[in-house]
Amino acid sequence: MARAVSTDPLHNFRFHVRTETEQGQFSGDEGEAGFQSVTLPEVSVESVEYREGTYTYTRKYPGVPTVTDITLMRGVTKTDTSFWTWLMAAVEGGEYRTNLTIYHWHRDGKTHGSLADLNAARKYNCYECMPMRVKPAADLDATSSEVALAEMDVALEYFEIEDST
Repeated sequence: MARAVSTDPLHNFRFHVRTETEQGQFSGDEGEAGFQSVTLPEVSVESVEYREGTYTYTRKYPGVPTVTDITLMRGVTKTDTSFWTWLMAAVEGGEYRTNLTIYHWHRDGKTHGSLADLNAARKYNCYECMPMRVKPAADLDATSSEVALAEMDVALEYFEIEDST
């Protein structure tokens, strides 16, 4: 039992997203929302070459890290316009930056109740997030039987990973 909790891979489908403030508030209880898909941020560091004096070869050092945007996708409902509202707050100069937390659970983890009570296997704390692109619904196609999905790209300054211990 203890081995399974600590070494089994995490399943992709067990996650949830929460905002810390009312900026970027998702519809739902206390800024909590379920999503069909969330892309996690990536960090990349380019190498910087440096050559001193008469050295023949250059030394490589890590450069400035860059963080990619994340994309949130979820089903469209009649009354939920939270993606659009958040983007319009950014466009119109209102308060729009917020922190997002992405919770990722192990298959044996508790997944019901308030998020404050949950012990996620891993949390991704994304800081200074702001909306960059919103697609409020899927393209309309009378021959399709798919569920309409809203999409949002969110830029962030940096993120941290918290593992449960």
